[in-house]
Amino acid sequence: MIEEILNVLHEERLDEDKHLRTVGEFESLEEGLTNYLHGESFEYNRIGKGNTYLILHDNIIVAYYTLKANAVELYDEESDKIESIPCVEIAKFSIAKEFKGKDFGTLIFNYFIKPKIYHIREMLAIEQIILFSVSRKKVIKFYKDLGFDFQIGNKIEKYIKETDNEDCKFMYMYCN
Repeated sequence: MIEEILNVLHEERLDEDKHLRTVGEFESLEEGLTNYLHGESFEYNRIGKGNTYLILHDNIIVAYYTLKANAVELYDEESDKIESIPCVEIAKFSIAKEFKGKDFGTLIFNYFIKPKIYHIREMLAIEQIILFSVSRKKVIKFYKDLGFDFQIGNKIEKYIKETDNEDCKFMYMYCN
């Protein structure tokens, strides 16, 4: 069944000329994620803050995600040093509301997002995948089921700041 679904989905990097109308038809259950794709995503791509990718089926957006480079600075009390860990951040990730609850999130993460990040890792030093998730239990469980966690070993997360949205939770996954 996964093979059949993957055969009808394809990925394209967001292109304002090509995708403007298609993007306007996308609707997430999260209003902020809908608004981001309809507005900020084009500028975000244009100025190099991150790259947005669309997962499409028959020119309908099933999901989208935005990746960007980042680093996490951790303070190690034992050595009294700050360590910078290179990361790829999943800045945005949303499934179209009509595809929610059908395991598309897991499928898209495992077959589109993760392979792209691992490809980046072959070219650059990337230790972790990070994201800032909304704090709702169902969303946190989704990311935990994918392998994300909250704490980074025995290191103290002194310099990790939440995003502008106080309702977000920092999560990470090692690239093994």
